[in-house]
Amino acid sequence: MTSSRRSAAEQSPAQALRSLAVAALLSTDGFRAELQRYCARAIEFWPVVTDSGTPPGLWLRTADADYLYYESQTSPFHQAHILLLLTARLLLNNGPGIRFDPRLDPDRCPEMTRLILGDGTQITGTEDEAERLVFGAMEHAHRRLPGPAARRLLRQLRPLHTALLSAIPETGRAQVPGRPGPKVRLHRAVVEIREAVLALRPYADPQLAAAARKVARPAGLAGDQMAAAVEAAVLAAALHAKASGTPALPTAAVPRWQHMPGPDLHSEAAWLVQVAQAFGRDSLTGTGRLSALPGSPLEGVVMLADRMRGSRVRRLSSRDDGSGYFGRQHHPE
Repeated sequence: MTSSRRSAAEQSPAQALRSLAVAALLSTDGFRAELQRYCARAIEFWPVVTDSGTPPGLWLRTADADYLYYESQTSPFHQAHILLLLTARLLLNNGPGIRFDPRLDPDRCPEMTRLILGDGTQITGTEDEAERLVFGAMEHAHRRLPGPAARRLLRQLRPLHTALLSAIPETGRAQVPGRPGPKVRLHRAVVEIREAVLALRPYADPQLAAAARKVARPAGLAGDQMAAAVEAAVLAAALHAKASGTPALPTAAVPRWQHMPGPDLHSEAAWLVQVAQAFGRDSLTGTGRLSALPGSPLEGVVMLADRMRGSRVRRLSSRDDGSGYFGRQHHPE
């Protein structure tokens, strides 16, 4: 039996994740098949739409199978990261019996959880070790991305990254121990940006994208330039809504993707750089306020968003179905 076919029990979690990382970037179905082969038990992946403020992925083990729930409304690269992070938790907590992620029910104490699910229920551990393993495994998978290119992308992402983390600091990841290389730092920045975007969904109006396209088209924007400008406008308006104290809404209507990059780190970061450049040109960040630059192609979009959002509050606040953050399975169009 070759090393790539050895079971998870014969490999360390780090070795197993390194083997699985490439499969995770290529295909969700292929990754699930590989993980099932490693674990020698049933594995189920469930794409869901999570509510803002909840984890973008959760793992639950029953006697018969492992269930990995992951956010459907994000990029393929971010989905691969989420699934690998859940896999790392699975491998670090591998063993018989029920495994329960405490984030599924954060208000319930472990003793009550065991009383409900059984005395043998194991409460899974923290994210830090799992994330360290994932960053290491993915760094190996990104070996074709040169270090200087990763540093350049990281520099270009900084304005957008800084603005999002300033507004939503809870999306920051734990520091990677030691002196992480540029690919690990780029990977971390991309994940933080994507999770901040997820946290902003209750402040984003899906109709704003169409309005922004109408504003940007006369300026000669098209293709990826147009998509990046629209994405930046939606983010700017969402940040403005959050900073101005507009109440958040349930994740009942998700803005459609403007562009879907490839599943590798380079494609993901290169696309986000285009958004960051449009964001830098068309918006100003200050102390809790963000507005369109006068004379830019997207001037007035943020003010338009305020008016649209007022109608959205009235339209959606009475329509929340209360289905909870694992109540809506979603497949992107």
